[in-house]
Amino acid sequence: MSEQKESGSEVQNMRLAVVLHPHLESGAAANAAAIVAGGLRCDAFEPALPDADGHLHAAIRWNLVVLKARSATQLKNLLSSAMEASVEAVAFTSKGQELSNSFNLYKEEIARQHTDDLDIVAVALFGTDDAVRSLTRPFSLFR
Repeated sequence: MSEQKESGSEVQNMRLAVVLHPHLESGAAANAAAIVAGGLRCDAFEPALPDADGHLHAAIRWNLVVLKARSATQLKNLLSSAMEASVEAVAFTSKGQELSNSFNLYKEEIARQHTDDLDIVAVALFGTDDAVRSLTRPFSLFR
């Protein structure tokens, strides 16, 4: 997973991070982490790799770390900081958790609300290793 991404003539290490709300229970945390990581739809994920028996295996190119925020406000600040740093970021909200299997309603709810009015439960980031590490330095490892 130590491959690098070429950017013009420059080669960069890339990194993914998932940051979770501190009060999520393990099942909800795993669900939210999977949703935001999948929501990135970025270059970190390649098509699944078949083994010699034809079973498919996840194909992630760079490291992914799962972290815990201290508060919901910290998650909102992370989204803003990521945008300023040109780091790709995807959020997931408690409304998304409530509206399981009701995508159209979820889409409408999100479209009409501002980020500050949403209860963010998870944020995924994808960017250069240095940029993502800088943004995630204040967070602790999710346990």
